[in-house]
Amino acid sequence: MKFRKILCGVTAALMLGSLLAVTASADDKTAAVKKLLSVNLSDIDGADDFFNFGNEIYGYNNADDPNVENDVDGIIRIDLEKWRETGKFAYSDVETDFDMTDVVPSFSAGYGFRGEGRYMQFHYPEEAFVVKLDKDNNKMTTAYSIEEGSMKRSTLPDGYTFAAEYGKTSLRYAVYDSSGNKTENTIVFAENEEDTWWSSWSVCTDFVTGKYIAYVLSVEKNYTDQWLKVYGVKKEGAHELVYSQDYQIINEAELRAGSNFASWTVDLPVVRYMSYVYSAEDGKLYNFDKDYSVNGMGFAGLEGKLYGTKSVGYFNKEENKGNVEDGAYALVDLTDTSKPISKTYKSMGTFDGEIYLVEDFDGKWGYIDSNGKELAFFDDASEFIGDYAPVVSNGKGYLIDRSMKQISDIISAKECRTADDGLYYFYTDRDTLLVTYSNETVSAPEISEPAISTGGYVEPASGAPSTSASEPVADSNPSTGIALSFFPIAAALSAVIVIKKKK
Repeated sequence: MKFRKILCGVTAALMLGSLLAVTASADDKTAAVKKLLSVNLSDIDGADDFFNFGNEIYGYNNADDPNVENDVDGIIRIDLEKWRETGKFAYSDVETDFDMTDVVPSFSAGYGFRGEGRYMQFHYPEEAFVVKLDKDNNKMTTAYSIEEGSMKRSTLPDGYTFAAEYGKTSLRYAVYDSSGNKTENTIVFAENEEDTWWSSWSVCTDFVTGKYIAYVLSVEKNYTDQWLKVYGVKKEGAHELVYSQDYQIINEAELRAGSNFASWTVDLPVVRYMSYVYSAEDGKLYNFDKDYSVNGMGFAGLEGKLYGTKSVGYFNKEENKGNVEDGAYALVDLTDTSKPISKTYKSMGTFDGEIYLVEDFDGKWGYIDSNGKELAFFDDASEFIGDYAPVVSNGKGYLIDRSMKQISDIISAKECRTADDGLYYFYTDRDTLLVTYSNETVSAPEISEPAISTGGYVEPASGAPSTSASEPVADSNPSTGIALSFFPIAAALSAVIVIKKKK
């Protein structure tokens, strides 16, 4: 793969001329800030899209190759340290032992190589396989092939793969370890098809210390009662009961699994929605009744990851159940089941549980802290991964630190996104710029203080009765564990936070 040398190594201030330069007037205040470096994404072998695999590894596809959607035409490793030191875009091709023709990466369990992760799944139209990253030698090699072509599959960053397929009365699944050794098993819901009413499953990416790699929910019935059961699937392929409760009638049930929790919602006659959260952090079950709501929207479960007892909660109206566009998000503390601890927002997510990226109902993007306090809002903003995050205000793009202070010079931009720790996207009318910051400092116009959100949000309800945490109904409780976060396997996802893709 050849990089177009005409722009290779040119810094942000010079590279795109008027697209990047923001001139200060005589009255503008200036400050010493980090110099931004950028490269046009299309100048990386005509790249149209970038895929962040983690650990400085990125895939890209070429706009001139429309044969397969989201396929990868090349894989590179970006050397951020060298780029910052020299001011020249620094990268190297990653060697692979598999054919790159029409190959598509799978992000079903988050970024495979992020953190300690070294595995991720790829697939061709008729074949799926898992690759392993050898970062020291800049190689990606095939670890094993996945035989269950008809099954839904999810590969965790430690190399384990969970594949499952529903039968009429059971769930058949297979668990692969990082060497490709496979264990097959079946969860039998009922002897007869008529006795199985509802079932779903979701993968948990708690791959560091987690006891379970997936959760399975079923509703089983006989002539008089219905049982809701939640099973945990272990890495060695066995499964066990995590929760069981009998009801006279269950209208519907929905399961969500995150990094270190499972949450499910039960739709009951009269009582309506009851929601439960099983925390792998403390081994407890937290229950929320129908009064735990905001503006008529009931609590539908958690998203992403628990940080202690706090996480992103999703709320939705009964008639809009399953339609994310009509719901709202709020910061939830499992120990306070009277109301959420923040306002509700159109979107919400976090990478560290300290600062949450939110979108208000007026379309402004900004940040709140772990107590729900609003910090700052902009025309556009993206998540903190590491010390800095990109923002856009009045057509000016720049980086801020965790105190919401400007720390970089300014470029012209309409939108922004965080690619990884120290790497960002800024979008203009015509181009997508891949941006980092130099080790140099420059004098740049100082941006005025950002505003706080003023409208469009839904106030959280108050006065709902509290409920307490209890031990789950099971033979044994799962151990605690922490890992990267993940949406339910049935949901469309692209990252580890609850942020809808910007148009």
